[in-house]
Amino acid sequence: MKSAVTIGGMVAPDSELARKAAALAADAHSRPLLNHVHRTWWFAEFIGKKRQMKYDRELVYLASLLHDLGLSEDHVQISASKSPVLDLVQP
Repeated sequence: MKSAVTIGGMVAPDSELARKAAALAADAHSRPLLNHVHRTWWFAEFIGKKRQMKYDRELVYLASLLHDLGLSEDHVQISASKSPVLDLVQP
């Protein structure tokens, strides 16, 4: 993903880690599943703002994007030790 995702006026975090996670999700998921994980983030963001909660926006975004990674064809058989998610946090 080259630019931050914007849905309903809400702009996703745009850190290097967020961009890597978004690219991984885009590569791994079908369009319907990618839309689902973005909706998951949007609803979490909406609820957090509506309730005036203090939360880590980037953490919510990452969790939303990656929570269904195991459902994708490419990642269903990968063990935790070989998970591409680990590549996101390693230098």
